[in-house]
Amino acid sequence: MVGFSTRKYCLLLLFLILLFALATEPSGAQTPNGSKVSEYWPTLATTVELGSRLRLQTTIENHTGLDSRFTQWELGTILSYRTMRRLRRRNSDNDQENEYDLTLGLGYMFVQSNDDDVNQGENRLLVEATPKRDLGLRFLLQDRNRLEFRWKEKDYDFRYRNRLTIDRPLQIRGFNFIPYASGELFWSRNAHAWDENRSSFGVRLPYRKSLMLDFYYLRKNCSGCGRPHTDAFGTTLNVYFSRKKS
Repeated sequence: MVGFSTRKYCLLLLFLILLFALATEPSGAQTPNGSKVSEYWPTLATTVELGSRLRLQTTIENHTGLDSRFTQWELGTILSYRTMRRLRRRNSDNDQENEYDLTLGLGYMFVQSNDDDVNQGENRLLVEATPKRDLGLRFLLQDRNRLEFRWKEKDYDFRYRNRLTIDRPLQIRGFNFIPYASGELFWSRNAHAWDENRSSFGVRLPYRKSLMLDFYYLRKNCSGCGRPHTDAFGTTLNVYFSRKKS
């Protein structure tokens, strides 16, 4: 009975996510004056545990405009170090970093975009710090602070990003899942302004200790972009590799 109920719940959840994705598709295509655009963002993230506190994560992400000729690929890697392990409520979460109060990261990302047959490449150097706090009742609050040093073609820009995320693991008849919500603000040196914000909510589905699937909806608002408003539906497959103990 437990297996049947779990499978039925998974099918229902996937159906609702698909229905929501179709419902959020905008009615019109993009126009030069910046109408709303809908995108789909699939991501593959692989995490290798290099030690008890050190890990390497590599991500590849594709942004596809559903009603425009926009495509973007992001390939990145980040080395992170975690300190002060005091959080003890993450039994249903495959991400070991969520058991630590603070993680520090250093990484690199390459971005290749094509918009109406115009190709652009961008290199980013990333530095970030993410403190976490247990709010009680198994709620976890994370505050990721990221510095991005960006070289796009011949231009240079510096950007600060602050993202707050809150989540809570739940269980229904033996089925574990983690709903969450997040909000992020962007400050650009070249624009001298907070010119972008993103809000999202989703659910993570952990499987054993090696896999976790993430479904989410994201709303992006950007005053300095060609598209001021973007709706995105995304899926992320997280694959975890643990170091074998000798």
